[in-house]
Amino acid sequence: MRESARQRTPFIVAPQGSLDPWALRQKRSAKRIYGALTEMPLLRRANSMQALSDKEAAQFREFGIEGRIDRIPNGIAADMFAHGPRRGALAQQLDLPVGARCLLFLSRVHEKKGLDLLLRAFAKLTPQFPNWHLVIAGNDGGSGYAARMQQLSRQLELDGRCHFLGEVAGQTKRDVLMGADAFALVSRSEGLPVAAVEALGAGLPCVLSDECNLPEAEAAGACWTVKPAIEAATSALRELFANPEEASTRGQRAKALVADRFTWDKIAAQTLEIYRELISCQPAS
Repeated sequence: MRESARQRTPFIVAPQGSLDPWALRQKRSAKRIYGALTEMPLLRRANSMQALSDKEAAQFREFGIEGRIDRIPNGIAADMFAHGPRRGALAQQLDLPVGARCLLFLSRVHEKKGLDLLLRAFAKLTPQFPNWHLVIAGNDGGSGYAARMQQLSRQLELDGRCHFLGEVAGQTKRDVLMGADAFALVSRSEGLPVAAVEALGAGLPCVLSDECNLPEAEAAGACWTVKPAIEAATSALRELFANPEEASTRGQRAKALVADRFTWDKIAAQTLEIYRELISCQPAS
């Protein structure tokens, strides 16, 4: 950022959720000092701030940034889910009983992702919906948090109903998304999680926290949007499990929404247009 300013080259800064109030509260004193002395002066010189959502744009203003803000969301490849396993294939891959269905959590295994909330919500519903299983895909980066969640799963008596896959990537990740039956991410803090966009793009009925910052999905009736809390997640999951036709309808809406607004080709075109505009506004050297 310093070099761009020195060369009078326009630059865009994409915080990707790092200015979210929840994120800023972690190691608060160090971040406040660093932000005031180093980051804020440079952010104020940015030609544009890239916001993943309207909510993140508002957070920029609350942080004290007064300059231009452009919304550029995260997305997926348009053909990511053109071919692959059919819905329900994940249960077969995991050798689950006939008729089993899989609720997928696919993300970094971190406190902010709300996996503890999801485990507790799911545990409340296991007696009523014995055919549903919770599948957790992701790693904790060596933090030990995954082991804590496995212990919580055992404490909640989810043995045989909760399955930890570890990290999945590439073709395997795509197959897991296409083979699952539903998706849940009740994060406490996000910018705009790619995993949620991928799940919507795969046509999965989704339960997402409002911190995932996808109001478009809620407005389109393409998901269940909840507060990151146990009771809220439990209520939405109960509705999803109990109403397969409604779940299917929301999944279809989700797939259409992503195809219309969240594919990389459309996002790239939008980004290039912003770059061209910023360059055209620069004075001649």
